[in-house]
Amino acid sequence: MSDLCRLLSDHLERKAVDRTGIPGTFDLHLDLSAADLGHRNPGEPEDPGRAESAIRAALGKFGLRLVAAKGTDESLVVLVAVRPSEN
Repeated sequence: MSDLCRLLSDHLERKAVDRTGIPGTFDLHLDLSAADLGHRNPGEPEDPGRAESAIRAALGKFGLRLVAAKGTDESLVVLVAVRPSEN
């Protein structure tokens, strides 16, 4: 489930975290197109919630659901970038 969350985070506007407590490996097929995940054709209007809605619907078929929650997250922040000196 944690691998699935990492994959879903790439397509959501926020991080997906596994809180199911379900161990093991699963073979799931989520019926999602590139358009469902927010990849749009030139000239089409952007719909930022489209991917989340599509993912929610696909997960619902397996009895899984996304729940919005607040929490703390560890991250690295680049504060300074220094150009390397010439050799």
